[in-house]
Amino acid sequence: MGRGGLLLAIAGLYGLVATNVRRRTREIGYALPVSGKLTMMRLVMGKGLVLRSAWERFGLARGFAASSS
Repeated sequence: MGRGGLLLAIAGLYGLVATNVRRRTREIGYALPVSGKLTMMRLVMGKGLVLRSAWERFGLARGFAASSS
């Protein structure tokens, strides 16, 4: 993957996390004083990391399929 692909992947992951935070701003605001910063960071970043790992698996499967044929 070249620099362009890496930048595109970073921008996509940032967009996913930003959208998730924007949708859940009120929930985060209510839960932050109770649960703490680390828990809220896990809550926000967890969704993005799950999606990223799913797409990585998809990309690896396509790569292996393309290289074996």
